[in-house]
Amino acid sequence: MYTFLIAESDSSCKRNAFVFLAHCSMPKAVEYILGIYDTIGSLDEALQMSIIEIIRLDCKSDSAHRVSVSRVSSKFSSLPTYSQDIFDASSNS
Repeated sequence: MYTFLIAESDSSCKRNAFVFLAHCSMPKAVEYILGIYDTIGSLDEALQMSIIEIIRLDCKSDSAHRVSVSRVSSKFSSLPTYSQDIFDASSNS
């Protein structure tokens, strides 16, 4: 699934594959998020919202990835559309 996600170009398929990957293997989903860090701002909005949701879920679960995804959270918080979502997600963890 990870390989499919990297190669996929259709935004809807990419979002669905990411959500599936997160439910099957959270570590791989976090690895994917960290791998696309520089391009997060240019992703489809649905995929960005899915990434925010996975970050929120991962932070709630007392994950070893918490420090890594906080770097991604800061990337989203620099985008005005998502600053409130990131604040809400981090305050709920």
